[in-house]
Amino acid sequence: MRLVIRRLTETLAFFKSYALSIILLHLMLGLPLVLFYTWWTGRPINQDEAQALELTPFLANLFYEPIYQAALILFIHRKIIGEPFPATLWLGSSLMAYPRLLAVNIARQLPVFALAISFLVLVSPLIATLNPQSPAALPATLVIIGGGVLVGVMALFITARLSLAQFYCIADGLPIVFSLQKSWRNTEPLTGQIIACVIFLFLGIFFILQAIGAILAAIGISGAVPGFVTMIFYLIISSLFTITYYRFYTLAAPAAPLADDPGEPETGEDSDAS
Repeated sequence: MRLVIRRLTETLAFFKSYALSIILLHLMLGLPLVLFYTWWTGRPINQDEAQALELTPFLANLFYEPIYQAALILFIHRKIIGEPFPATLWLGSSLMAYPRLLAVNIARQLPVFALAISFLVLVSPLIATLNPQSPAALPATLVIIGGGVLVGVMALFITARLSLAQFYCIADGLPIVFSLQKSWRNTEPLTGQIIACVIFLFLGIFFILQAIGAILAAIGISGAVPGFVTMIFYLIISSLFTITYYRFYTLAAPAAPLADDPGEPETGEDSDAS
């Protein structure tokens, strides 16, 4: 727990030091996504469009996120190694890195999606035939809940083990497959810390967004404004995940080179992300 608190403290210290630049970066590169999300969720829909309403923002975020995410990764990396990264380079650099980061993000998420879909396929027949009045209802429900918890834990594990691939790909310039392999290998001793940090950050961001929504509702603001404001805040404070992952990237000890590995990052325990 002490190490987790230390990692989160380092994350907050870095964010505090460069808060204005991080906010500006997300406003410059993330605003189109926020505007689209606000428009899409606020438009009138019919029942046939309900599923598209849920899926479209997810796909838009999946394909747009690498634009501002790549710029943030390069911003953090350049600050840590002491190289300039002016705002005039943010968009161009992120667009150049976009295809590779998009591929890495999709590859990182595929195992989690496959796991979730497999679980749904397995439990859907059970849920469809479940009779609440049957004596078997309680055991079946417990099995479903237990399976869901297990899938969630496995998803967190996979996410943690592949969380550094984005940095190996963008900051170190490694091929996508090597980035994924190196992340899986180098995060092994750090997996527990990464998962704990992700849980704390998720809960913290969740409560912050809930508080923002409650404040906006209390002062009588309605319509598309709460969604717009909440999305802006989410983009900015979700950068804490990237900063935290970068800290673990600097802590991940280089292991034995992979076959034909283009190179190992010069990282170590003494690196400081704050």
